[in-house]
Amino acid sequence: MTATDALQHALHTAWSADTCHPDDRASWSADRAARGQCGTTALVVQDYLGGEVVVGKVVRDGGVLCDHWWNRVEGTELDLTASGIRPDETVVDATVVRRDHPAVAGFADQYGALRARVEDLLGSPVQLRPATAADRPGLVRIWRRAVEATHAFLTPGEVDRIEAQVRADVLPALAVTVAVRDHTPVGWIGVDGDRVEALFVDPGAHRGGVGTALLDSVVSVRPVVLLDVNEQNPGALAFYLARGFVRTGRSERDAEGRPFPVIHLRRG
Repeated sequence: MTATDALQHALHTAWSADTCHPDDRASWSADRAARGQCGTTALVVQDYLGGEVVVGKVVRDGGVLCDHWWNRVEGTELDLTASGIRPDETVVDATVVRRDHPAVAGFADQYGALRARVEDLLGSPVQLRPATAADRPGLVRIWRRAVEATHAFLTPGEVDRIEAQVRADVLPALAVTVAVRDHTPVGWIGVDGDRVEALFVDPGAHRGGVGTALLDSVVSVRPVVLLDVNEQNPGALAFYLARGFVRTGRSERDAEGRPFPVIHLRRG
């Protein structure tokens, strides 16, 4: 089960009349459980998976009925309350909004109730904090697990040699932010100035919004962000391109002179 599947199951379990929008509470029923849950759900999804919150207008017979909220995660539309939209209704005028959108105040209590129930089922969402020296052994383990899952072009001996560099040289030299879920590190990002030098997420947390949260913590405070990605890691390249990075060049060898082509990327 993916992180999105687990979250969807938890949300469906947690929905009730007291987690839906006040305007829909009187008509809420278990057989249409998603009705009125879109705003609260979109905020909880962002808490766990990151990405953006999107709002559109629900239209029926040419008239606007209400707002509909959903998410955009890793460049993909994710609407966990789509079943609340009737077949004769359409959603138009999609707009990305911030969490301080005025409408949020109208269902803040319901969001708090839904978030608490989901936390009871899944644990807390990812939290970010600066890394400490004590984190380094765990961060190296995350690096190793992530590389073994995504860098099939490296031999075991090459992984061993690069791991030694990560432990001795890379981690001490970078400003590192750690993603923590339920008191356990699940990913990290290392930055030097305006350059992301490393971003690794434990495979068990892939597609759970961890990488997005870590990258957002960097791009949100820098006008320009640069990074290199291995050409032989197409999943990572797609991840960055979906988040607004563009190609600026290509090198036949990586920064250490190894024969692994890299794509140079820039955002801003």
